[in-house]
Amino acid sequence: MKSIKYGQLADSMGSIGVFFNGILIGRIIRIGVPRFVTERREEHFFRKYQGFGFNQELVESLLKKGISKIIVKYEDRETYLTSPREVKEEGNLYQAEGYEFQYIMPLRKMIDLTDRAEPPTPQGTL
Repeated sequence: MKSIKYGQLADSMGSIGVFFNGILIGRIIRIGVPRFVTERREEHFFRKYQGFGFNQELVESLLKKGISKIIVKYEDRETYLTSPREVKEEGNLYQAEGYEFQYIMPLRKMIDLTDRAEPPTPQGTL
């Protein structure tokens, strides 16, 4: 049974909500370069690998939908950029007991956008 679901959100950007077991985990923004944007708190930080986990099913789904960017907003202080392909190829596949498989993507393999006024993309916006 698939646990990742998509649904239209009522916002000015035409976002598509991404839900895991009924909980909103992020959104796909379709303006400019299509990207998945997610917010993370300190309890989401995976200390063993010094990074963030991405549900394996989510990563596969984003790849199938042609989403080429993942933006992680961490604690409203930091912003990181990666891609579903990089997460799948360079992340550490991990499954905690009682949880789904996740790719853990270390921060050192992500681009830190925190102090940049404008992230690097072909169109100049994310």
